Formats: sequence, C-alpha cells, structure tokens
Amino acid sequence: ASANPAPVPQKWDEEVDVIVVGSGFAGLAAAYEAAKAGSKVIILEKMPTHGGNSIINGGAIAAAGTDMQEKAGIKDNADLLYSDILKAGGGLAHKELARRIADESVSNYKWLRDEVGVKFKAVTYHGGHSVPRSHAVMENSGAGFINPMLAKCKEFGIKIQLRTIVDDLIVNDKGCVVGVKARINHRFNRPDSGRVVYIRATKGVLIASGGFSQNVKMRTSHDPRLTDAFGSTN
Repeated sequence: ASANPAPVPQKWDEEVDVIVVGSGFAGLAAAYEAAKAGSKVIILEKMPTHGGNSIINGGAIAAAGTDMQEKAGIKDNADLLYSDILKAGGGLAHKELARRIADESVSNYKWLRDEVGVKFKAVTYHGGHSVPRSHAVMENSGAGFINPMLAKCKEFGIKIQLRTIVDDLIVNDKGCVVGVKARINHRFNRPDSGRVVYIRATKGVLIASGGFSQNVKMRTSHDPRLTDAFGSTN
C-alpha cells in the first residue's frame, strides 16, 4: 500500500467488518479467527490462485516440546528454541517477537492439528535448530496447511476474492484506517489492469501480503548484496 493514503470516497462499493490482504498462512489464520469471533470478513488476493508463497513452501513448522517430539525421545523446550532463534539471526532478531514465537510454538502446532485439521507425519532436523523440531505435514508442502485452512474459511463463509490488488489504504480525518482502494480483475503481469473499487472495513484492515523478497530497497537495507541483480530472494 502507498505511504500516502487515498481520500475517503463518497460511496463505498462494499462493506465488511474486517479486510485481510493476502491468502497465505497469516491471512487465512487471521481471517478464520476473526470470523470465528463473529466478524464479517473478506480476503483480498492479488493472484489468480490462493495461498501465495505459503502454499509452495517446505511444509513444516518449528515447535518446541510437542507430543511428537516426546514420542521420538527428543528433549526440547521454548527456551532452547528462543536461544536458537537469536543465534541463527546473528543477534538481530526482535527479542520480544522471538520470545512469543518460542512460547506459543506448541499451541500453534496444536491449533493447526486439532482445530484446523492439519495432518503431521514426522519431526525432522533443519539447519539452525539444536534438536529435531520441524514438524512436517503429510503433503510435504505448504498445501498441507493452506488447504485445510481454506476449508475452514469456507466453513465460516469467508469471501476470498482473487485477482484483487490493494493499491491504497483509506484513512479518515482522524487518522484511522477505514478501508482500502483496490482493483478487481487485476492481472499480475499487467500493473495497471483491473477496475477500481472501494471496500470499507468497520473494524480494521489486516495486511498479510508476505515478505519483502522483491523489494530491492528494503532487502538491501538488510543485506547490501541483494541488489536488483536478483528478481526475488525467494
């Protein structure tokens, strides 16, 4: 979204409680939880398919101290995961966020398994971890997470609108985000394609549109070697 907000339109094309931008892990999880709490939710996805980069990832999550680890004789806990995160990040991690990831890793695993219906098959070792704690799904890809999450969203009547790119946040005179300016029927390889629509959110807009692998300015601020010679760090 642009740093300069768009003006509040005289007429909205649609109104919901919560707008979620992006249909990957974060977007689907947030949309499901919001709908479960009683909100009317719409998910806006710029691509013609669901799942974003999440659906093609390696298909595993890190969790420290699970029943699967215990069954395999693996001793692990949140403190060790936290230590590994800081070490792997060269000390640059946001400590409060790293602590939360570590402390909630088991509850996240249980949420995926027991509530969403994700099927885990094994605990494996990945680089950066002191012990095997990567819990792999049956599908061996992110689809093992995304497809059950999509099913949950469908169960709760969440509208997922594909080929809809968000250009701007709409901010009122009090500085509150009240909606988005988007384009429907957008084609990813045609930057200016699509018809403009304004969607109002009465409770909030959640941006879950991924990382910054194609943002050259931002990624070179982290690592100057990642110039525009690379299309994407993914």
